[in-house]
Amino acid sequence: MIVQRIMLTTFCIGSILTLLVTPAISGDGPHRSVEQLIDDLSEIDSQSPGINSSAIYEGFIADNSPGSFQVGVLGVGAPKVPPPMRELVRLGAVALPDLIDHLTDSRPTKLDVGNKKGGRQLGMDVFMFMYFSDEYDPRVPHWFTEEELNRGPQPMEREFHGRYTVKVGDVCYVLIGQIVNRRLLAVRYQPSGGLIVNSPLRHPHLQRGYEATGARRIREP
Repeated sequence: MIVQRIMLTTFCIGSILTLLVTPAISGDGPHRSVEQLIDDLSEIDSQSPGINSSAIYEGFIADNSPGSFQVGVLGVGAPKVPPPMRELVRLGAVALPDLIDHLTDSRPTKLDVGNKKGGRQLGMDVFMFMYFSDEYDPRVPHWFTEEELNRGPQPMEREFHGRYTVKVGDVCYVLIGQIVNRRLLAVRYQPSGGLIVNSPLRHPHLQRGYEATGARRIREP
């Protein structure tokens, strides 16, 4: 009887561990490893949730939805979720270690954002201002008072010109936020007619997690 109980307990623990470490298979195609999916991020060539210069969408991309429109250029179609982004978020915690490792991945995607020579539309390829910043969404949000803003750490604003090519590490930053339920936006629109880029490759402290960036805040659009 004791042996049977031990075997039953071992089976239950093993079953729970299997559920925790086994990734969900979407059924949308042949299963690809986390590393292969991260490699596929370099093929992104269009505006996507979290890397969108024309709008901010709030929502969970694992269901293939871009989320709900928050702010941005009116009349611009909602972005589509690239399959590798969707699949990595569906893998959840299984994908996190590799995504964190790839925050330093400087491989370019095929998506450029910013002012384009001969651009035609404000908020799409024409911007009034463009900044590199270090916005972060901490586990415990803290909205600074005016006094704290005057004497405390400020979100960085470094102006840039021309175009910026989104990197694989930038996309990984967005995906980590999706998995751990944090609003991490590598590229976003800033009213009116502005562009903000929060790249962990340009600001390494964004790679160090909550401890290094817990005092940072994302400003209301």
